[in-house]
Amino acid sequence: MSRRAFVGSSGTYNVRASELAREKRVKTIRCTVFFLDDSQQTFELDKRSKGQILLDMVFQHLELIEKDYFGLQFSENDHSS
Repeated sequence: MSRRAFVGSSGTYNVRASELAREKRVKTIRCTVFFLDDSQQTFELDKRSKGQILLDMVFQHLELIEKDYFGLQFSENDHSS
């Protein structure tokens, strides 16, 4: 990250402060995984993460060695009225 400051007609622009503000906007999302033994675990990850990140977190939680035979299924909650 840069610590440069740019001077323009409207004053100075602190690049570092701008980058920190952008970093703070990173949102996280909570995903609850329901396992076949009726247990559940909630994982928190970056909102922009791909599904593989969640899958890797689940594998780590379960301490799985053989990962080729397992996956996740998405089920959307139906809250329509």
